[in-house]
Amino acid sequence: MAVKNLTAAKVRHLLDYNGDTGKFVWLRSAGKAVAGAEAGCIRDDGYVSICVDGTHVLAHRLAMLLFFGQWPKNDVDHLNGDRADNRILNLRPASVQVNRQNVRAAKAGSASGLLGAYFDARNGRWYSNIRAGGKRVPLGRFDSAQHAHEAYIAAKRRLHPGCTI
Repeated sequence: MAVKNLTAAKVRHLLDYNGDTGKFVWLRSAGKAVAGAEAGCIRDDGYVSICVDGTHVLAHRLAMLLFFGQWPKNDVDHLNGDRADNRILNLRPASVQVNRQNVRAAKAGSASGLLGAYFDARNGRWYSNIRAGGKRVPLGRFDSAQHAHEAYIAAKRRLHPGCTI
């Protein structure tokens, strides 16, 4: 069954969603699903996925469907950055741009491990820049990764309306 054909009524027939905890529980046993058991598994990327009628659906999207009665038209953002926290108060509809503005961790393989801090081997200093309004905004060069990171976070709070850090 394609996700677009999966209705709130169909999901409510199969799953119970607790908006306070963000947990889903199977209402009926079918296949590997056991009535009363918690539904879903955490994927490698940190999101919770639930297989409904042979289709894997992200739990945060199912939460929005069940809470509001329709599929979210945009992305769904986890306000606290925890992709497995599907409490309804932690979820908000968001554009792709706003969702990306709420990134909280440095990319894998980052030299500093800090968001927004990059090392320039040519001059042996750290630097930071941010994208806002479709343009790259340089934030400066710094003696430490921590200072570059702090400049980035300050700019993020100022320039990214979707930021919840």
